[in-house]
Amino acid sequence: MKKTNLIIMLAAAMLLTGCMKEDNTTEGRIAKAMKEYAKKNFDDPKSLVEVPLIEANEEIIDARELAIKTLEASAKLDSICEARGDSVVSGFKKITDNLKNGKIRPIKSKIDESFEYLIRLELWGDKLYSSSQDKNLRDFYYNEVDSLVKNLTLYPITTYNINARVKENGELKIKHFYTWSCDTTTVFKIYDEPLRKDNLKNENLIIENVNKLLDYGTKRQDFIEEGVKLLQDFTWLVE
Repeated sequence: MKKTNLIIMLAAAMLLTGCMKEDNTTEGRIAKAMKEYAKKNFDDPKSLVEVPLIEANEEIIDARELAIKTLEASAKLDSICEARGDSVVSGFKKITDNLKNGKIRPIKSKIDESFEYLIRLELWGDKLYSSSQDKNLRDFYYNEVDSLVKNLTLYPITTYNINARVKENGELKIKHFYTWSCDTTTVFKIYDEPLRKDNLKNENLIIENVNKLLDYGTKRQDFIEEGVKLLQDFTWLVE
């Protein structure tokens, strides 16, 4: 019986030691960093009993890959928008020429609706050339993202959740801590709250500009699609 109890106690001790194992693996180095954090930030460093869980989040922050893929998609979308915009303008010109020449005419029961759509197409064409803010802003953020990718050193980043068992007022509690790493990480910094934006300034600068590029690209695409739909709808209103 005593032998059995001894084995159980040794197994438990080994388990606890394993939780705080400070080997050269990522988890081992994080455990060591957590211990150093406790020494500097806990009122009683010994209150850190163990680190039972160090878990990498599945989502990896890869600002470079995100930026490159966004630039490629944005360039393709911009080319499509240019072509479709030119097609709408060409179609509108063809309609007006055919109306003047009598080659087409509005369906009698839909004359008012036909001219309403024609006016809307004309207004759309005016906006295409006179209101180019979204296009200019899209180009601006495209160049911003492209420049950041070329000039910033960026690595894929993995974030980690750390569960630490801490003794407080005689009771054991699980407290949550956080860290992150990339290919060049040598020292892990421990945080007592999820990773903030100001911890990853370069990455978040790119992500912020990528979102603006996507936003203005979407606005431009929506405007072009509005013209395409107007043109398509108008063809059902003439003979």
